[in-house]
Amino acid sequence: MRTAGVATAALVLALGCGCQDRTIRLTDFSQTVRLTPPVAGTAVVGLILDTELDAPAPIQLNLGCNGTVEARLTVPNGRRFRQRTDWYSDCAEVSFSVGRIPAKSMTIRYRFQTL
Repeated sequence: MRTAGVATAALVLALGCGCQDRTIRLTDFSQTVRLTPPVAGTAVVGLILDTELDAPAPIQLNLGCNGTVEARLTVPNGRRFRQRTDWYSDCAEVSFSVGRIPAKSMTIRYRFQTL
């Protein structure tokens, strides 16, 4: 398990049970977070996000690459949310639009789907 700080975020990356799922835990939603890509040279065809949000209201998750937003997802509060997105790049970044409602934390489990 490796821990890295992003501003005041508690960001934890870990491989889970022999599979390719990785986990990020966030407490600071002001930063853009780059998702760890799959092994170089693999053809990416999708991205699966499984989230748990601790906040009084839903927030918007922006999915993109190199500062460009390609998709916007509304993440509901208080329950697990699973979303599969067609994705054809090993570059993926998430950023957030939380508005005035302070989100406490979010756990994102993700996996790039490859051929």
